[in-house]
Amino acid sequence: MFQVKLTTRSYEMDSLGHVNNAVYLNYLEHCRMQWLYAHGITAVDFQRTKTYPVVVNININYKRELTDGQQIMVTVEELERSERKVIFSQTIIDDKGTLYADARVTVVWLNERRQVIPLPVKTFPALFKETHEN
Repeated sequence: MFQVKLTTRSYEMDSLGHVNNAVYLNYLEHCRMQWLYAHGITAVDFQRTKTYPVVVNININYKRELTDGQQIMVTVEELERSERKVIFSQTIIDDKGTLYADARVTVVWLNERRQVIPLPVKTFPALFKETHEN
C-alpha cells in the first residue's frame, strides 16, 4: 500500500464548512500520481510513449466530513488487474485510522488515438512487476 500525507486547506471548504465532495477526488488522484512518481514515472513518460492511464470508473463512499486544517493520509493499493484494466482501492483516513472516504477506481490505458490498449507491461515494468490473479 502506498500513502501520501496531506493537510486540508481553507479554500477547499464549501458553504457548509467542510471539504467539498469533489476535492476528495482530487486527493485520490494526487495519491495515484504520487504512486506513479514513486515508480519513476511522470506525465512526460506518457507523452513520450503516447500511452495514457485514464480513470474510467470511480465509486467513492463518503463516510465522514473533513474540515479545515485536518491532517489526513490518502492510500492507494492495487486490488485487481486484467489485460486491459487495473482496479485500485483507495482510502482517506486520519492519523488515528478514522475512515473519511473509500473508493474503488478503475483505470485503463489509451493510445494516442484514444483507444483502450492492453496494459503497457513492457513499457512500464516497475508498475506491473507483481502478478495478480483476476
